[in-house]
Amino acid sequence: MRVVSQEQTVKDGKNQTVLTIVAEVPEVDEFIDSFFKKEAEREIDGFRKGHVPREVLIKKGGGREAAYSKISEDIINERAFAAIDDADVIFTTEPAFNVSQIIEDHQPFIFTASGQTMPILKLSSTDPVTINMPPEEATEQEISDHIQNLREYYYTMRPADKEAEQGDYVLIHMTCSTQGHDINGLTNVDRLVGIGQGSMPEAFDRQLLGTKAGQSVSFDFTVTPEDHVEFNTDGTVHVDADVKEVQVKHLPEVDEAFAQKLGSSDVEELHKAVRALINQAKREQLPQIMEDRCIEALAQRIEEPIPADYVDFMRNNVLADFFNKLQEKDVNIQDWIIHNNIQSEQFKKDATEQAEALARRNVALESLFSQAGMTLDEADIQREFDATDDPEGTRKQWEDSHQMALFRQACRRNKVINWLVKTAEVNVVEEQIQSEVQ
Repeated sequence: MRVVSQEQTVKDGKNQTVLTIVAEVPEVDEFIDSFFKKEAEREIDGFRKGHVPREVLIKKGGGREAAYSKISEDIINERAFAAIDDADVIFTTEPAFNVSQIIEDHQPFIFTASGQTMPILKLSSTDPVTINMPPEEATEQEISDHIQNLREYYYTMRPADKEAEQGDYVLIHMTCSTQGHDINGLTNVDRLVGIGQGSMPEAFDRQLLGTKAGQSVSFDFTVTPEDHVEFNTDGTVHVDADVKEVQVKHLPEVDEAFAQKLGSSDVEELHKAVRALINQAKREQLPQIMEDRCIEALAQRIEEPIPADYVDFMRNNVLADFFNKLQEKDVNIQDWIIHNNIQSEQFKKDATEQAEALARRNVALESLFSQAGMTLDEADIQREFDATDDPEGTRKQWEDSHQMALFRQACRRNKVINWLVKTAEVNVVEEQIQSEVQ
């Protein structure tokens, strides 16, 4: 069985592919004979197993049309997906099979498979991309900024005889109430509130600006949907608070004591240690950063909108991956939403934006492969398998599951990415990357 033709159309934002598939006469006859041979093994009165005439089997199966329709359905289920995979076609929806004429003895069997597929769109250019990248070695500014981050990490709080300002912390004793009753957990309690730090709503923080130790304040504020869980209401909250202390953040000096706290003998050695850690982070992160930026630069060359059906397909994949990760961590999705104060509309919007970005990147990679006339041969495919722990076993798994089209797709994308990275024009700019150094 093989695909003999492909036809692609775009209608209502959907990229449709129709395949014409043919099973040649030898395969048809072999499959029909095999079907009736299996049927002949059934218990049928008056006949020995394996010796039931075909005419009897057809009659017992409801007549010729019913029997041969069943054979048509079986050969499609058993052979069609391998043919589709061999033709390097990846449907993003379950394909629909259309049979205009059921299978017949000694005749080729022809039918179609149709479904949505990923679009191939025109790129504005196939030239090498131009990207910005941070320096490969740590700069003095990066070292200085990182040490500043370390100071921020090891801060201490000190009381200050002053009015509270943005960024200060205010220790208060408070009671919060709503609709005539106190709010559990926020009644007769001490709370250290960082003004502008997100520990309390912005409307709450504004009431503490300009307060001093020993001062009492009473105020009302309206709870936003984002703060509903914290205050257990979507209405107005009344607050009575006594300011016990205003505190300011104190950062340690960059001196020998600070260096020793971080495991270095002195400031000079601290600088060397930070430089080494930043360089290590760059060695680990810059290759992936460069790859991502090359793909993103290429994606910007697609000027047409991505068909909606492919964005929907990618969104389903994004959500499935997300839910699988939560499941692996044994986290309930509802608990996660409540704990992170997630709004459903924003969650859907974020998932759609991520899906659109991924869809555009995927389409860009496939489009460049096609538009630039790149090719994929058996050596390219085998090279990818050879990189696995069990090349032979891994290949067999992909082949047996009829997923080689997906594997070839991954090989094509890797080939395009390698070309993008190898040929990219890189502008080195002052820019920091995130590291795990503390």
